[in-house]
Amino acid sequence: MANSSFGQAAKEAPASMANDPMFSFYVVMGFLFVVVILVLLVAIYMLRVLNYMAKQATKERSERLGIAYKEEPSFWSTLWSKSNDFVPLEKEKEIMLDHNYDGIRELDNHLPPWWTGLFVGSILFAIVYLIFYHVSDTLPLQIQEYETQVAQADEQARKLKASNPVAIIDETNVSIITDPTALADGKTTFLSNCASCHAKMLEAK
Repeated sequence: MANSSFGQAAKEAPASMANDPMFSFYVVMGFLFVVVILVLLVAIYMLRVLNYMAKQATKERSERLGIAYKEEPSFWSTLWSKSNDFVPLEKEKEIMLDHNYDGIRELDNHLPPWWTGLFVGSILFAIVYLIFYHVSDTLPLQIQEYETQVAQADEQARKLKASNPVAIIDETNVSIITDPTALADGKTTFLSNCASCHAKMLEAK
């Protein structure tokens, strides 16, 4: 019967989500997210259309003037070429190596600038990290941060217990309540404030 109770509780979970005071906020935020995505897609499409129309106008003007039209590379293609520092096809013979295996030739390409920058940056980061964390002990390691935070939490708990020991409830002073009125109030509080996240579990029959 416990399994059937769990199944009934799972079915009631969507209803409890609808009663969640944050449910409307989540719906509105989801709707705004979808709207932003759609606006971005429309903006990208319009930019592509405008770019195409501008290219066509430039091409027609060049044809009227008798000038050979040469399409200018886009910003992204220019950025991609510069970040990789590609060698033009007409200059590949200058970097051709003597290796020849079954007609397959090899080019003496150097590493892309973006890869070299990341490699040098990772080395510099490792040096700075080593100095600050392991050589000079300027910054604490993870275990030291954990121990510091645990000590701060223990100190805060000690001050709280010392300031108002009566209001602190733990395993040493908790007691079982059997009053039906108090239990009913607790059930009402749970259903109104807690069930939206923790789900409403039915008693096993």
